[in-house]
Amino acid sequence: MTVLRYTLLRFMLLFAVLLVLWLLLAAVDVHNPPLLIILTLVVSVPLSYVVLKGPRTAMTQTLADRVAARTAEAQGDDDAEAEDAEVEALSAQPEGERDQDAEGELGAPRVPQRGDELAPGAAAHDGEDGRPQQHG
Repeated sequence: MTVLRYTLLRFMLLFAVLLVLWLLLAAVDVHNPPLLIILTLVVSVPLSYVVLKGPRTAMTQTLADRVAARTAEAQGDDDAEAEDAEVEALSAQPEGERDQDAEGELGAPRVPQRGDELAPGAAAHDGEDGRPQQHG
């Protein structure tokens, strides 16, 4: 609705400037239609920039909100489709394969992490002074 309002206000301003300039040129006895059209455009563009700032800002905000809503809706659909595809792929696999894939995604086996117990027979101390070596 704000786009229609701004467009109508812009046309009304254009025709008001056209009418005023036509009357002024007729008063000085100048009857040149191309001059009238050019003067109308030259005067109405900056005038509409100043006079119609409020409606133009409202129209811009409305259009930005529409674009944001469409973008969010499209992203939501993409996320939902990706999630559905993942669920379908997992449900199509036998249960044993699902567990195998999950373990494979965790990383290489037998890589000790901080706080893990040492494997039997492994050296308890790896520093020169007999204490655990500090990393980091």
